[in-house]
Amino acid sequence: RDFLRYAYDNWVDPPPSYVLLVGDGNYDFKNHLGRDEPNYVPPYLIYADEWVGETAADNRYACVAGDDILADMQIGRLPAQTAAQASAMVAKIISYEQSPPAGDWTQKVLFVADDPDEAGDFRALSDDLADNHLLAEPLYSAEKVYYGVSPYNLASDVKYAITSAFETG
Repeated sequence: RDFLRYAYDNWVDPPPSYVLLVGDGNYDFKNHLGRDEPNYVPPYLIYADEWVGETAADNRYACVAGDDILADMQIGRLPAQTAAQASAMVAKIISYEQSPPAGDWTQKVLFVADDPDEAGDFRALSDDLADNHLLAEPLYSAEKVYYGVSPYNLASDVKYAITSAFETG
């Protein structure tokens, strides 16, 4: 993060706008668990909530200007554990950019939620996002798969609907 801050503040304009982290990371930075897992670029961990606990938040690396928590650069990660994995990931990205799959799948959005509980009402949040923001743009179509709402009354129905949506684009 210090390097990114330095680059952002001191490199010739324009400052870097995108950061690509290459290397997997895990929560056991000092190998206390003795698993010897590679930890090339440790993720920042943030406390999400009592259900999720801590989760990785690489965007913190890109918060380099000011004291806010808004990233000043775009950030992504290739979670490779070996050079061969990194090469394969880069090759797939280049192939995808050069020959993207045809079809209208880029205009489809799938909303998935379960029944409201103490963690939140994700149906309501999904409906708000779909109905008041996303679908305001005629470019997109949405499918909603909400567990417990007909025809998705069984977990197997939800699983089938999600799998089908991915398979058909």
